[in-house]
Amino acid sequence: MSILVDVLLIAIAILNIVLFAKRGFLQSVFKYGQKIIALVLTVILGPVVGKLLYNTFIYGWIYGWVEPKVASGIKSVDELPFIVRQLFSGNVNWEDTTEKISETVASPVAGLVSNVFGYILVFVVAILLLKLMKPLIDLITKLPVVHGINTVFGIILGIVASFFLLAVITLLLGVIIKLVAGNTSFADAVFGSFVFKFFNGIKLFS
Repeated sequence: MSILVDVLLIAIAILNIVLFAKRGFLQSVFKYGQKIIALVLTVILGPVVGKLLYNTFIYGWIYGWVEPKVASGIKSVDELPFIVRQLFSGNVNWEDTTEKISETVASPVAGLVSNVFGYILVFVVAILLLKLMKPLIDLITKLPVVHGINTVFGIILGIVASFFLLAVITLLLGVIIKLVAGNTSFADAVFGSFVFKFFNGIKLFS
């Protein structure tokens, strides 16, 4: 029974290596790395684009929405009783007050909205541009010299990926069996597996 577990796990690893070899090193890195590249670009360029959006139109748009409401609120002071109005009167410049309150409200809101849109915009554009690069990478890897190197490094990457894949599978199997299977023939077969004992012995994730 343990031999069957070993055969199944090794077959999974071999299949994974074949897939990486067929796909090639560059395509594999591109497939699994494009979102990471997009995230890195988003972290770097997101604030820059956000500031550009803020200065270009978002602050003006939000200020234009806030200012009439603040002005309307300040105008309502005129409707208060005379004694109360005296508390707000004097040397107060209501136009400047309206502008300052509107700026105080609009600035942080516009900053937040600009950053959110900046990050989203950069991420979406980065993903689209990276996807447009895929045909170029496919074309490059079809060149005779590049194709061979790409396949060899694809196999190496597949071996590394399969190592970690088996480590994760054996870890999950161990946890699930301890929680569910208990002392059964299936548990004995898994725990007796050479592959399981190897990864359990090196304790990669502990």
